[in-house]
Amino acid sequence: MQLEPLSDTDWTQLRKLTHCDSRYVPLHSEYYECYFEHKHKDLSRAIIHGKRAVAWLLCSESNNELGFYGDAARVYIAPGLSVVEQRGVFSIFGRYIKSLFKPGMVFYYRQDAGLLDPISLILLDDTADVSSHYEQLIPLAVGDEAIWNAIREKYRKYIRWGEDNLQTILIDKDNFLHEHIEKFRFFHLKIAGRTTRPLDSWAIQAEMIKSGDAFIVFSYWNDELVAASLFLCGASTAYYAVGVYERALFDKPLSHYNLYYGMVHVKKLGCHYMNLGDMPLAINGASEKELGIGRFKRGFGDFYFPYFKYKLTISS
Repeated sequence: MQLEPLSDTDWTQLRKLTHCDSRYVPLHSEYYECYFEHKHKDLSRAIIHGKRAVAWLLCSESNNELGFYGDAARVYIAPGLSVVEQRGVFSIFGRYIKSLFKPGMVFYYRQDAGLLDPISLILLDDTADVSSHYEQLIPLAVGDEAIWNAIREKYRKYIRWGEDNLQTILIDKDNFLHEHIEKFRFFHLKIAGRTTRPLDSWAIQAEMIKSGDAFIVFSYWNDELVAASLFLCGASTAYYAVGVYERALFDKPLSHYNLYYGMVHVKKLGCHYMNLGDMPLAINGASEKELGIGRFKRGFGDFYFPYFKYKLTISS
């Protein structure tokens, strides 16, 4: 087994893994740096075995913090590896991570709930702080009826209203024009009342659409744009990234139909899951606004997958 920086082929293979969406591609990392105006050094590595990547470590460093572009570092392993081979993978990654440590550095690591991997066990032995989180992943491979029945009954009524009253347009790599991202940007400016992020961040999202890593859903009511949503789409998992809705029409269920429309589309693309992000928790510092957004998303299905996040401060 050989440790190497990730190649374009390695990234392509990684995107095919379950629960790996387009947040874990170089363009989105570039977007994160631009949005937060915060440079990172990408330290991600792949383990090559038999001329193919069998495991990936996503990792970056910024301001003496080791994680992955504002989130925690994490390991993905290709299916089919034996227990012995998996141990070898974690041994290699563990040595590599340790080689990156510097006094005072803070290391963040994520592992999905289940049998703890060797890195998690080492972090616990080193008295790392650990917190529980819950990621909402809507299963899409269960069939249309099961997806519909999992949605809150009141939301189904709202979705039907959207079907009857909204004119919806899908923008993807096949019909994308620069004017589409500009329309999204100006609509966002109108609703927010101010510029909230750098202009270049919109250009990066345009590149993600052109590369097939994202798409937009626009909805119109009485010929006026009233809802705009951006979804990221990996090979098996999509991610609801941005939603902007006309505040003057908050008495209308604008957001429900856009989100459902996006779910239906990514299912057609072959995705098995729609990732709606983490459940906001007051114990983890979520604001009232974030808690409200979490309650809204929960109406699309109570499918939450737990994971652990570790935080270790490296001693001198």
